[in-house]
Amino acid sequence: IIVYIEDVWYKDGSYLNMRVDLEAVRRLQLEVSLSDISKAIVKTKGLKLGFNDIRTFGTNHIRVYPAENDDTKPRRANSKAPEDFFERMQNLKRNLPNVVVKGYPDATRAVIQKADKKNAQGEEEIKVLVEGYGLKLCMTTDGINGCRTLSNSVIEARDVLGIEAARFTIVAEINKVMNDMNIDPRHMYLLADVMTYKGDILGITRFGLAKMRDSVLQLA
Repeated sequence: IIVYIEDVWYKDGSYLNMRVDLEAVRRLQLEVSLSDISKAIVKTKGLKLGFNDIRTFGTNHIRVYPAENDDTKPRRANSKAPEDFFERMQNLKRNLPNVVVKGYPDATRAVIQKADKKNAQGEEEIKVLVEGYGLKLCMTTDGINGCRTLSNSVIEARDVLGIEAARFTIVAEINKVMNDMNIDPRHMYLLADVMTYKGDILGITRFGLAKMRDSVLQLA
């Protein structure tokens, strides 16, 4: 949503000027204002900026004034270390495009999928496919049916919903991969039980198998 970021130098100092693409914000139906962008910049770790370092100009411009590490006031260009100040400006210019203004930081992409046919209730189902992580955040999003939200990440399913959900995820993913091989479902459930019966997820590796060796029957 940022058109460009330019560094502006003048006699008493410098700042970074950002132009916000309000048309893109409108087309994407994002409820984002200049104030929201400023707050996101301040909350981003590593930038070391305060609210006094960011000012809005006009209707679609934001100015960022690089500050001292131990001060919240704008730093002048004629400081004792101009080389460090220049590096600070360039570092901010590189990192500002990576600021997450709104949404889920661990989700990299989202695609809306609409079903071609209507379901049994006569409704056209709409799915949101999210690439990345954030199952808990997706389940609690307004307009999303949390009871029908699934993740193919076994670890995330365990952390959010518990070990039984992780067991179900293992079975579902094996079934998707081995769908054409006509594997007995009892074998998949048995494998999922062995991987999760200790309350944690144990992989079928030499490390996971070492933790499973509690009985002669399992070794067989």
